[in-house]
Amino acid sequence: MFPSRVLPSLLLLVLVSTKIHALAPVVIIPGVVSSILEAKLTNATHLPFGCRATTQDWYTIWVSSAQTFGRLGCMGNHMTLNYNTSSQCAVSKPGVNMRVKDYGNVTCCDVLNPQDTLLPKIAIFQPFSDFLRKNGYQDGTTLRAAPYDFRLYGDPCFNIVYFTKLKTIIEQTYNNQNQQRVVLISHSMGGPVIHQFLASSVVTPEWKAMYIARFIAIASPFSGAPEGLREYITGQVSAAYGNWIPGIIADPVSIAFRSWPATISLLPMETTNTSSVRNRAWDNITLVSTPSQNYTGTNYGQNVADVLTIVANTSAEAKLGIVYWTQQERMRQNVLNKGPGVLTNCLYLTDVNTPIGAVFADDTMTKQTEVLYGSGDGTVAAVSTRASCQEWRERKMVVNEGFDVTLDSFALGKHVNHHTILGAKEILERVGILLEL
Repeated sequence: MFPSRVLPSLLLLVLVSTKIHALAPVVIIPGVVSSILEAKLTNATHLPFGCRATTQDWYTIWVSSAQTFGRLGCMGNHMTLNYNTSSQCAVSKPGVNMRVKDYGNVTCCDVLNPQDTLLPKIAIFQPFSDFLRKNGYQDGTTLRAAPYDFRLYGDPCFNIVYFTKLKTIIEQTYNNQNQQRVVLISHSMGGPVIHQFLASSVVTPEWKAMYIARFIAIASPFSGAPEGLREYITGQVSAAYGNWIPGIIADPVSIAFRSWPATISLLPMETTNTSSVRNRAWDNITLVSTPSQNYTGTNYGQNVADVLTIVANTSAEAKLGIVYWTQQERMRQNVLNKGPGVLTNCLYLTDVNTPIGAVFADDTMTKQTEVLYGSGDGTVAAVSTRASCQEWRERKMVVNEGFDVTLDSFALGKHVNHHTILGAKEILERVGILLEL
C-alpha cells in the first residue's frame, strides 16, 4: 500500500495524465501564403538578369530576407507557375523544384521566417499553437499540421495528391492517439480546402464519422473573397486595402500570384443555388463597377468569367485566370449545396472594413478609382463565411449529413483582423471551449 501522504500526488498525476490523453488530437490546415516553402534550382531557364540557375541545396524561398531584399525578381520568377496544356496541370517553371517544410508539424506554419535576422518575424499560427501547447498539446503527436504548396491549390492534379496525403495524416494521428477522432482546424483558405476535401470522393461519410470529431473554421472565405478579384484585376497585392499578407512581403507575391490556381479558387462564388437568396453571399453586392456595366453578384459564375476574360485581354500576365476559373467549375460544383458533412464551427469577424468591390474608370478595368467596403476582417467579408455556414446550419439534414453547424461572430476592434485573429483572446477562449480544454 502507498503511504497516505503519497496518494494525493498519485491522484494528481492520474488526473493530469487523463486530461493529456483525453485531448482530441488536432490537425491544422493553413491558408494561402501560410506555409514555409523551400526551393531547389536545377538548370532553371528564362530567368531575370543576375538570378542563379542552379543551387546545390534546398533553400527557404518563402519567406526569407535574402529572397525578399536581395533577389526580389528572382523570387517572384521562381514562385510563378506555368500551365501544361497537355496534362492540364499547373507546374513550377522548368528547373524549379518546390516543397513544403516540416510536413506534419506546426513548425511549418508557426513563424514563416524563424531564422531571419533582418525581417520582422512573421508569426502566423504561433500564438494559436502556443495556446494549445499551454493546454497540454504536444507537437507531432496531439498537435499536427498539413502544410501544402499554397500556389497550387485549386489545380485538380495537385488537389487529389494533397487530399490523399491529408487523409493519411488524419488516419495516422487517429491511430497514434488511441483511435481518438481528429479535430480539423483551419484559417483563411484552409477552410475551403477542408470543405473541398470533406466533400470529395477521397473520403466517404463512413470515413468522416470514424475519423473526424469536428471542423473548426476560422476566418474562412467559403464563398470566396471579392478582395481577391480586385487584386487580380489590378495585378497588385496590397496591404493598404486588405491585410491577408504583411506589406513587406506583398511585392514578391504581386509578381507571381496571377499564375496561381489558388488565387482563382478564392474568387467570389456561391455554395448554394437554392431559391432563397438569404444564404447566398453576393446577389446584392456589386463586385466590379465600370462605366458600362455593374457586375452585381456572380450570376452563377458568369460575371466572374466575364471579368477574367476582359483582364486577360488587357494583360498577358493574367491570361491563365479564365483557364483556371473554367477548370475549377468542377470544384465549385463539388461543394454546391453540400456542406462539410461533419460537426462544424464557424468563427469570423464582423467589425473591420473589408473590400467587397471596386470601381473602375474604364471598361477594361485598368484605372481603379474606388474600393467599396463592407463588414468583415479586412480581407474576408463576413458574408462569405456567414452565408455558407448559415445554409449548412439551417438545412443540415439536406446539405450537411445531419451534423450541427454553429456560427460565432466577433467584433474585437480594429487591431484584430484577418492576420491577427489567431492570437485574439476571445477566439482562443472559444476554441478552448470547443476542444473542451
